[in-house]
Amino acid sequence: MLEFGPFGRLRVRICTLFDSLLRIDTTQKQESLKMKNRNLITLIGLVVSGLFLLQMQMMAGGALAISSTNKPYKWDVSRFPIKYHVDLGNCGLQSNEAMQELVANSIAKWTTSHIPYSSVQFEFGGLLDVDVTTGEKFEEVELAQDNKNPIIFDVDGSIVKDLGMDESVIGLASPVYVTQPPLTRIVKGIALLNGDFLDGNRRDGHEMTTEEFGAIILHEFGHFLNLDHTQVNGHHFIQDSDPGFELYGDPPISSVSIMFPLSLGLGEPTEPQADDIRAIASLYPTTAFTNETKSITGRILLPDGVTPLTGANVVARNVNDPFHDVASQVSGALTADNPDDPDFAGYFTLSGLTAGANYTIEVVNINSRFNTNSSVGPINVPIVLDAPEEFYNAGDESGNGASDNPANWTAVAAGSNGIHIILNNAATAVEEQDNLSNPVPASLQLFANYPNPFGRKVDGSGQMMDTSISFAIPRNETVHLAVYDILGRKIRTLVDKDMPAGQWTVKWDSRNETGQMVADGVYFYRITSGTTSITKRMLFLD
Repeated sequence: MLEFGPFGRLRVRICTLFDSLLRIDTTQKQESLKMKNRNLITLIGLVVSGLFLLQMQMMAGGALAISSTNKPYKWDVSRFPIKYHVDLGNCGLQSNEAMQELVANSIAKWTTSHIPYSSVQFEFGGLLDVDVTTGEKFEEVELAQDNKNPIIFDVDGSIVKDLGMDESVIGLASPVYVTQPPLTRIVKGIALLNGDFLDGNRRDGHEMTTEEFGAIILHEFGHFLNLDHTQVNGHHFIQDSDPGFELYGDPPISSVSIMFPLSLGLGEPTEPQADDIRAIASLYPTTAFTNETKSITGRILLPDGVTPLTGANVVARNVNDPFHDVASQVSGALTADNPDDPDFAGYFTLSGLTAGANYTIEVVNINSRFNTNSSVGPINVPIVLDAPEEFYNAGDESGNGASDNPANWTAVAAGSNGIHIILNNAATAVEEQDNLSNPVPASLQLFANYPNPFGRKVDGSGQMMDTSISFAIPRNETVHLAVYDILGRKIRTLVDKDMPAGQWTVKWDSRNETGQMVADGVYFYRITSGTTSITKRMLFLD
């Protein structure tokens, strides 16, 4: 599952999260797996026929799996340390003994010794009885009810292929068995590490240093502990937009979270970062975390100010340290089976914040490439906001962009509750005509195109659909707006001229410069005005 984007080659760090967490028919599951212990249900069946069809609920900067009682699954802290058991074989050119040491050093970074706010503890439980070399044997070890948490070393990537996964899968990890609610305890987990990335062969593009691979182990064991992905700061390096980047500048590579879904190969951290630390401490808190940190809570609402929205990424940034004191969660993260559950839809809790500090709160799109196996949030295919990404703006919060400028913000003290953000209405599609009801913005703005996705397949009518792209410029200057394909090639120039200040909208008819219809897929549109550029994405379905 290698990804090739317009800004370089990316390796998928987490390639399989397996869609089988919440909508489980317990009786059928127990019967099909011939389970003897009736208080266990299968949380994740990695390769068992039929389990891939079940849907997983996730949340960014938090838990991977949510129970039907709207609580995250967790390992039982009263039974810490968690004992893990390693395979008998090697992993690429690394010996079994070397891998044991690498695993121990990597997963220790989630524990109290490295994160004082985390109560997690691990302990080596010994070797497995067999050397797992095939997909069939992996299934046996995975489903065995033997009080073991296996770590499988796939010496050359053959198990990954045997399981039907792409050869670029670096590793996977997950809970396997959990107790039924109300306890929601994880009782078994598993990990698989692909030795093809440690075989010394750089010609296939699958090679990492042991330090890089250790970061992969750390990431995978985040999933083992039931952490989901987070895109905080990392999405800057795939050219994604974020109001925080416009306000604070470019984040350093050192601020990218361990639980970011992509391995960028840019020298990103090998230790848990701010959002990782808050996520693990929220699941497994120490007394210090509970006593010393604060939270900010609120809800994301549609422009009517009433209807909640599940699936928007909510980010808090310390105004004095915006990239290293940052927290995120996807709105409605605890909705479990029903994303419209009125008791949970749209709500967010940004935990682990610094007492006495002030934060900006922003609503951001989840990058479209983070879907299904690399999801961020409770919806496998990310929603696209039909509104500008925006900051919380206190008393000016409304669905009216004329009075609630998306770029304006109000600092929020850690410990605040009731921080509700009302999304602005999507810009009205007007062919190259400024909307005089909106004030001139303080900085360049580029809004989400509408509709998105767009094309004949969207509504089934067979009629071609244009999409409208709105932007606002703060002064009279030259504006360049163009559409690019996923390889970064310019497809169509929409605007290239001097324009007066104000808000404008143009339409793209899904054609290239020669008038030919483009192919299905993800496209990017980028505006440049003065020294500022903003890029957003859209999906065309012909």
